[in-house]
Amino acid sequence: MDFQSKLLDIILDNYSEIFITRFLPNKDWYSWMVENRGRNNVLVRVLQVSPQFSELTIKAWEAEVKAPSQLRYKLPKFVKHFFPQRYVTLFLYLNNQTKVGGETVFPHSLDRYSEENIVRNGMGECSAGLAVHPLGLHASLFYVQTPEGDVDFMSLHGGCPPHEGTKWGSNSFMWDADSDESNDQRG
Repeated sequence: MDFQSKLLDIILDNYSEIFITRFLPNKDWYSWMVENRGRNNVLVRVLQVSPQFSELTIKAWEAEVKAPSQLRYKLPKFVKHFFPQRYVTLFLYLNNQTKVGGETVFPHSLDRYSEENIVRNGMGECSAGLAVHPLGLHASLFYVQTPEGDVDFMSLHGGCPPHEGTKWGSNSFMWDADSDESNDQRG
């Protein structure tokens, strides 16, 4: 929320009321922004009622950080509505104690390390698709969405049971939006 407040401060401090009002449905919204300055979700609320305000927000930020021309953002013609969700997963393998099993498997993947037909006991999915063997202090990084923001069916994955030893791992999730905003949208 702090970042949203800073963005709103940049806009209100650097642009005139007349200029800002051009991006809003009416002058009342400008007054509302000033009255609620510093509160949570003010910028989100303005963007919900006035999507064109995003253009001013982006331009104000680029001017504030003095972004070079090659890093300037151009709004796409259409951005579909989305609920924030996991975008990328990083799975960290923390140990080398599994000799057999313990793979992270992507059963719908068409890519494999070899053409060899591998049969693994435990779960049928562990014998299909791509299997990434757990190697200590290594990681698997994969997207769980398409570039359009849809869930990527090919990213469906699971952990195969180790046949001996213990597999230690840790997940790190990267989201396509701020987690506080996600919680606010979901109620």
